[in-house]
Amino acid sequence: ILRKFGVQQRAYFIFVGAISARKNLINMIEGFKESGLSKETKFLLVGFPSMGSDKIKETIEKHGLRNHVILADYVEDQCIPVLYRNSIGLAFATLYEGFGIPIIDAMLSRVPVVYGNLGAAPEVGNGLGVAVNPFSIGEIAAGFQELTRADNEKIEVAFEYAKTVTWKNTAKKT
Repeated sequence: ILRKFGVQQRAYFIFVGAISARKNLINMIEGFKESGLSKETKFLLVGFPSMGSDKIKETIEKHGLRNHVILADYVEDQCIPVLYRNSIGLAFATLYEGFGIPIIDAMLSRVPVVYGNLGAAPEVGNGLGVAVNPFSIGEIAAGFQELTRADNEKIEVAFEYAKTVTWKNTAKKT
């Protein structure tokens, strides 16, 4: 599966969701570039092209990242957990999320997460990821850096927490 997408174990970051400007991917790509990690790692974007995907492609080209930012498009459901588990971490510094299921999916895969500090993401992340201002490319860059130094104990706490985020528990809380 990793070969199919041109990535190696623990040598890439992942984003899962619509490849859309509203997901703040332009700032995340710029943060990836600013982090300095684009020289040695890749950024795998998993999801269907959506609104503004042409601008995302332009940003990739503008920063010379064609070989470092991979647009995976559609990925079979059974491949996604494998891609999470083998990544350095999930980059999910979106501007707004109604919930943020990829945050929980990443935690269940025992990988660290950087998420935007707006909308539902901070509540979903429960302080167990790296919260960044999604408007700040510098904070996003620092978030990428922090994912490379993830604390295994915190990852295990996040895993245990994510196991409690079930449809049944959500329905009870609602």
